[in-house]
Amino acid sequence: MASGQIRKRPRASDHSQETDLRRKKPRFETCVSPDNFSPLFWDTLPQIKLTRRALREVDRRHSLQAHTRTESAGIVSKNLARFSRRGGPDLSRLRGYPYPPSARHNMSFETPKTVDGPAKVKKSSAYDANFETHLVHHNIYPKDHEFSDGRATPEPSGMDSLQQDLSAARASLSPSRFSESAFREFKRKNRTTSEGTLMRNAIPIIMGDANIANEGNIHFKHLESMTGEDTVAPVPDFFDGAPAGAVDKDVMRELGSKIKPSKRAGVPVVPNFFLEAKAPEGSPLVADRQACFDGANGSRGIHALQNHGTPQPVYDGIPYTFSSTYQSGHLQLYAHHLTAPDAPGGTPGYHMMQIDAWAMNGNINSFRSGATALRNARDIARRHRDRFIENANTRARAVREAHGARRARVTRRAQERGRQEDIGDGSPSQASTVPEEGATSGSTSQTSFPSSPRKSTDSAVQTCPTGPPT
Repeated sequence: MASGQIRKRPRASDHSQETDLRRKKPRFETCVSPDNFSPLFWDTLPQIKLTRRALREVDRRHSLQAHTRTESAGIVSKNLARFSRRGGPDLSRLRGYPYPPSARHNMSFETPKTVDGPAKVKKSSAYDANFETHLVHHNIYPKDHEFSDGRATPEPSGMDSLQQDLSAARASLSPSRFSESAFREFKRKNRTTSEGTLMRNAIPIIMGDANIANEGNIHFKHLESMTGEDTVAPVPDFFDGAPAGAVDKDVMRELGSKIKPSKRAGVPVVPNFFLEAKAPEGSPLVADRQACFDGANGSRGIHALQNHGTPQPVYDGIPYTFSSTYQSGHLQLYAHHLTAPDAPGGTPGYHMMQIDAWAMNGNINSFRSGATALRNARDIARRHRDRFIENANTRARAVREAHGARRARVTRRAQERGRQEDIGDGSPSQASTVPEEGATSGSTSQTSFPSSPRKSTDSAVQTCPTGPPT
């Protein structure tokens, strides 16, 4: 039959297909964290704690010592008989010599890497105890931090009014709009072991519907490092900000490294509300450190915007940035504020203060309380953000207008000087000097556009001379 003789179109060989697949790079390769921090990170820590990254740095330094060890300068004989005479060569130089790197690697606790490529380092693995020490060393303090002199974290200003604003009732959470069935649906979606599923299904129910520019899982690579060290960039699971076009172009040019987290188009700027979520198997300590780092970066940007164009920076202690963590139904809300440097020109202190915590899957009343506070915190952060953006934009426009007026004055003065110089040079485009009839030799008079010629029988008309003074 004709149908039995239909042949398929020839395809590429299986070998070529496999080769192409091996050449393809995973789409997440650009988001892979570095294997470890730089040596400067470890050299500046006042105390190093035993973590996987610390052990990795120890292995790296041992490997460098093995490769840089000088070899013996002795001459190797070509005659094996002479080489083995009197017991063979002197091996005293090998005392204390470490194992080869390959042997040490096989004895370490790490599993061998696969042939497909380097092992991927999880983002959260960077936020260990040593990273927290690194933050404290640069005046970024986590919650409940106690200073070496016994001082506790300073309280932010205006906490009483903030608590009232956070507890303001939300119509979207009233019994008529958020019922028991809606709460049961939330609990069902909250039962997951995947952080991605949690962010897609459960977190939006807590956040509610709000017309606020937001994004998530964006590397804040465009922000200047707060510690002067290339460690990790913040990667919030969720954050609120302003549209990029809301900030004046001059303000953005001057403060972009502090308020613009990414060069990608459409990413919100001036972020000052963050959320970090963790699956049940995740580490709550890592979530707290991530929220601390997020909030510090947001506070720095808000403070730069608040003081842009002002003669002296203001440290009012009011929290303008908020962060939150969520894991296994447990929601925590934090406020972030700044304190003035201990010395002129020093680094400000970035502090993290816990506001409250709620068991979101406990009962519907607890859910309403937590969701109310979180949604109100987003609105409060937006009001602060919009106000500081508008103030900075107004100051930038005033500076441009002042510069424009100054340039206009300079231009007018230059034009006036040019006209005076033209008059002094006798330019025909200006008033000309015409001697009157009957004037004596050497005396001149100026007439501007005479209506009709006339004779002077007595003396020259008294006018201002146009030539240079004699």
